[in-house]
Amino acid sequence: MGPAAGRAAGAGFLALSWLVSCAPEAQNPAEPPGAHLVCAEPEVDFGSVWEGDLLDHEFVFEVVGDGREAVEAVRADCGCTLAQLEVEGPDGSLSPYENGSPLGTGDRLHVQVSYNTHGKRGSAPRTVTLYAAEGAVRARILADVKPWLTVTPGTRDLGLLRDSDSASCDFRVKSTVGEPFQLTHTAKAVPPEVTVRLTPLDASGEPGSAPSASWRVDVDLAAGMPRGPHVYPIELTTDQVHRHGAPITATPYVTVQVVGPASLTPASLAFGIIPAGEIVSRTTRFVLHDPTLELRAPAVHLENVRPEDFELSSYATLRVLEVPGERAFDLRVTFSDLPVIPKGNFLGRLIVETGLEEIPVLEAPVTGVVLPDAGGSGSPSSEPTQNG
Repeated sequence: MGPAAGRAAGAGFLALSWLVSCAPEAQNPAEPPGAHLVCAEPEVDFGSVWEGDLLDHEFVFEVVGDGREAVEAVRADCGCTLAQLEVEGPDGSLSPYENGSPLGTGDRLHVQVSYNTHGKRGSAPRTVTLYAAEGAVRARILADVKPWLTVTPGTRDLGLLRDSDSASCDFRVKSTVGEPFQLTHTAKAVPPEVTVRLTPLDASGEPGSAPSASWRVDVDLAAGMPRGPHVYPIELTTDQVHRHGAPITATPYVTVQVVGPASLTPASLAFGIIPAGEIVSRTTRFVLHDPTLELRAPAVHLENVRPEDFELSSYATLRVLEVPGERAFDLRVTFSDLPVIPKGNFLGRLIVETGLEEIPVLEAPVTGVVLPDAGGSGSPSSEPTQNG
């Protein structure tokens, strides 16, 4: 064999070797996946919707693969969304699905989802998750939520109000699309001392005629309101309806703290969790609201609410501190070396003797929980923990 023939033979051998080395290796066929849920359309986009619309949709999941599958639980990412599972029978009828029931290949699970957009604004997607044996699967609702009504402001805080005084506030309610509507107050959840007046407005903001695209809502609080903190929802409804037929509504709020000639703020002393041996303080402010009354330092003491609790006064230091420039005193309660009791929590009250004829005594609940000292030292810290 000549040199040329030898070179040709060598090249052929190398080429054959390269083809053999680059040929794919024989592989074992992949094992078929186990049974699992598949949804052909796991996402639906409702586009722009009005706030308060109910968005209903049915997602259909099918079991594919070999074996059995089961859904142990279904969860929505918000309380505004409800999901109900139904299994499809051989005849196409639907019946409620019981969590954990086995599903075979080809079985279809229908997920009925209802999303209430009340209180939502802008892009507000919601997700429903099915927790199955082979892993979690999800369905999603997309929506861009727009308000049909706007209320300005959403809340009016009237602050402190003497029970002998009256007060008023107002809101503006407008259609975002400029469409006239009728407005009605439902009169729910408000006492007789609270009255609501509705006035339609014209384009210049002056009183006009109904229906109108803009309204003024006046809320009047009469004298003689019960003392204490109050939140009044002003429920308003229109003659316009959502896609599901319910009326379009709005609810602004009025908040107020009604007081007598004197008050305590805050109205209670919550100490929370107190490690044994720690020094802890809380303060409430005694305020005299009646300018005709003379400001005098009140007398204070602690009382037990439950006889079985330890004697609170034995572990407390009380201080009455005048507030410069105000008709008020700070009442400070400091606990130290509190004992651990079986129940753990204690309940008492701070008694404030005002010296006023109209309201001689004010009370503030005193609560807390004493935990054993993790360090075991039982020695109090050098500085007390205080509120406000």
